[in-house]
Amino acid sequence: RENGFDVSDIRTGRRPGTRVCTVRDKTHGVPTLILGRDN
Repeated sequence: RENGFDVSDIRTGRRPGTRVCTVRDKTHGVPTLILGRDN
């Protein structure tokens, strides 16, 4: 749980150099993926 949001563990994305996590609640039924660069 990060800043009031239930999110999955951060994992390696499909594209090289990216990381992703999934927001599990407060999305009103919309699947939500957070993308970021892998530094």
